[in-house]
Amino acid sequence: MTATTLGQLFLEGIAHDNPRALRIAVDGRERTLSAAQVSAQVLRMALALRRAGLAKGETVALLSENRPEWLIADFGITLTGGVVIPLYMNLLPPQVRTILADAKPRFVLVSTPDQAQKVREATEPSSPTVILMDPPPGSDLPHAWDRFLASGAPREGD
Repeated sequence: MTATTLGQLFLEGIAHDNPRALRIAVDGRERTLSAAQVSAQVLRMALALRRAGLAKGETVALLSENRPEWLIADFGITLTGGVVIPLYMNLLPPQVRTILADAKPRFVLVSTPDQAQKVREATEPSSPTVILMDPPPGSDLPHAWDRFLASGAPREGD
């Protein structure tokens, strides 16, 4: 089968289970994720976004440094038919406000509490939903990355 969409291209590329598909450095140590691990997380992200109401063509902003969660979110959004709005981490709140006002994202995925604060300063309190990749220790945020990803776990009948 020849891929005709970015989502299909991802699924074809990840179909070959490379045990070292993604290599990252964490605290000076190399960590690897297999193609199967990356694929499972991407599919969970896509399903979590769908279950949260993301419709084809809606926008999702990413405000994060380069990290595995960025890639997982990017492909998860793409698989749902969503549109990815990448934002540079060093943008100031007024710049973020301008982009978000134009893009009108349903969700904004951010890496740190500081980036989440930047989004809060740039948007109305009621929207968009902010998903935080690195919540503060001990927090029980409803839209923390791990909890959001867990909401995309396959269920009977999926």
